[in-house]
Amino acid sequence: MRIRSDIVNVFDELSGFNGPIIVNDKEYKDIETAKLCFEKYTGSILIKINPEVRGGRFKVITKHYMTQFATPEFDFMSKFNNNIPMPRSEMVGYKLAETPGMIRMSLTTEDGKYKWEGWIIKSAIIHEEELQY
Repeated sequence: MRIRSDIVNVFDELSGFNGPIIVNDKEYKDIETAKLCFEKYTGSILIKINPEVRGGRFKVITKHYMTQFATPEFDFMSKFNNNIPMPRSEMVGYKLAETPGMIRMSLTTEDGKYKWEGWIIKSAIIHEEELQY
């Protein structure tokens, strides 16, 4: 099998983009890595490029309360995340925005089962590390 010419053309058109991309819901560090993974692919593809991504890919571990719904005592989730808490306290992803006290991130669990995007209180982050591809 050979890579379809229309898929090659799409990847070639994007060759100037420098940063991570998502192809068919899987993250790749750059266009060339994704292109290699789809050399023999014959189906359709969906490519997502997020120009809001700031920096590299991060692993974050947060305090347990970031995985909880809002309560009368702690209403952060309802005010900033539409009352949608993080599915897990340990996730990986990208920083989208940052304020002095919060970080907005697009995250997935390492197994790819759960996805979440929202604001995290900086003081709730127990561990943060930039991942190498």
